[in-house]
Amino acid sequence: MPLRIPAASSALAAKPRVAAGMAMAAARRRGTAPGRRFPLAPGVGGGARREGPEDCYQPLLWRDWSPRGGFALWVGATPGEADADGDDAVTRREVALTRRHWPALGGYRRMALCDLRDSGPDGWPRRGTLPPRSPGMLELLADYAAEAEAVVLTFGEVSPMLARAASDALRVLHDAGRPLWCLGTLRSGAPRPALSGPASAVPVRWG
Repeated sequence: MPLRIPAASSALAAKPRVAAGMAMAAARRRGTAPGRRFPLAPGVGGGARREGPEDCYQPLLWRDWSPRGGFALWVGATPGEADADGDDAVTRREVALTRRHWPALGGYRRMALCDLRDSGPDGWPRRGTLPPRSPGMLELLADYAAEAEAVVLTFGEVSPMLARAASDALRVLHDAGRPLWCLGTLRSGAPRPALSGPASAVPVRWG
């Protein structure tokens, strides 16, 4: 598949606020609303690598539940709210899917097309004030993609601001030579985000 990054359409961006509010209410009922945090599952250990000013970059998050087997690498658009001590709705969903569909594996790694965290300690957005990825992110992504037993893409639509950096990351994933998986695709062909479908989603090959 050509390494083209589908950008969010103006039609999607123009949907009424009431629709967004209804979607957020539904997400709260499902336990998938952004910002909600969960303790790590019993028997699961975790960690996160953060770097840069005020830990503004998070190039890697990991969860391990068995010393046997390898790991699945999931690649989103940007880091979420999860850290070494707790999951967000995305990592909770992705870890569950890893354990269900790759039961022989013992771990989960999460990286992103761009590893800049969305907001700083004061809650203000960082976008536009710092580079969208840390200096060593692409090399780290290449290393983990080469070692992963499965690489699953969940980055969804990518904004024009992040398109160049995202294209670079996708090229690294392609060059790693591993099969790429997704949870289905959007109309544009972009991999579907983990929370945009049912918890029963089945990974399929992408590209």
